[in-house]
Amino acid sequence: MIPPRPGPKPRPKTTIIPSLLGHAENMTLPHCNGTLVQLSHNLEATKYLPNQHLFIGVFFIAYFWLSIVPQFFLFYTCLEKQNRSESCYKLMFLTSANDIVNLVNCMLAAGIFAVFGIQHCRYGIWITYYGQFVMYFWYSYCITNLVLAFNRLLEFVNRDFCRMLFGGIRTWFWIFPIVLYSACLCVFSPDPFYIFDANAAVWYFFWLGKDSTNHFHIYNNLVKLFLMIVCYCIMLILLRKQIHRVDDGSSHVTHMEKKLSIQACIIASACAAGNITYLVISYLPMGNSPISGSVGEFLWGVQHSAAGFVYITMNKAVRRNFLRFCKKLGMNSSIGNTTLTTIVHVSK
Repeated sequence: MIPPRPGPKPRPKTTIIPSLLGHAENMTLPHCNGTLVQLSHNLEATKYLPNQHLFIGVFFIAYFWLSIVPQFFLFYTCLEKQNRSESCYKLMFLTSANDIVNLVNCMLAAGIFAVFGIQHCRYGIWITYYGQFVMYFWYSYCITNLVLAFNRLLEFVNRDFCRMLFGGIRTWFWIFPIVLYSACLCVFSPDPFYIFDANAAVWYFFWLGKDSTNHFHIYNNLVKLFLMIVCYCIMLILLRKQIHRVDDGSSHVTHMEKKLSIQACIIASACAAGNITYLVISYLPMGNSPISGSVGEFLWGVQHSAAGFVYITMNKAVRRNFLRFCKKLGMNSSIGNTTLTTIVHVSK
């Protein structure tokens, strides 16, 4: 009896991807089931709510425009002539720049992608390249925040040493380690494949291979969280001691430095929630919840908008510029005029 011939080997599932020129091409891409994103660790299809991607996308876009306004005034305030000489404002400028770029990535771009269903399974590999850009500026934001926390802590520990590291133009030299750190984590990531799921409205930062866990992402978030907690806890303890020294005139930390440190501490607390939540949603089994990814994406946006909201309500210089802008638009009330006059008088 002649044994039957073996059948042809099954071909890998291909996805038809329209190229940027409008021509369709066959391409096998990871995490794809047809034109839909399906994560390798979640074999069951998630049942999303009707038009969920549309409503969440519109919400993300609206939140972006709401949160970019205070960020703009913070960015402008840091560039004012009277503030450019302060190392804290220089570092706040770098942080604000990173916040703005990250808000564009995680709120505006994510909202547009969600509304129009833009994802790599349907529109091609270029989305993963944009994901590299998104990941780079997340790393840049994290290390910039740590530099700011280090600067705030040194103001209380050793002001002379702080001036030696951050005084004058030396603050701008910290851009080099920030860029180097961010670039190294991106360049040395083995087979990164960063994708956006339009239905879930969330970015996923996976590596290709049997273990898709992005260990650099986890290391970056956890180390940043730990160091931020350590720096700001020590700073708050020293701040309390400095407050008791104000009466006898022995305090070497200015009132402005104290207020900026407290504001930075509040922002750091908001960032901690976003750090942990995104890791949990990305790498731990969350079942088939249709909104968990969107919640994590939104919390990511919240931590980048926190600085703008905190400074525009607690920082006199930022609030002064905001009220001046409202006055030019004719939006100021009698209360706004009184507040503006008081702020300008105090700042002189």
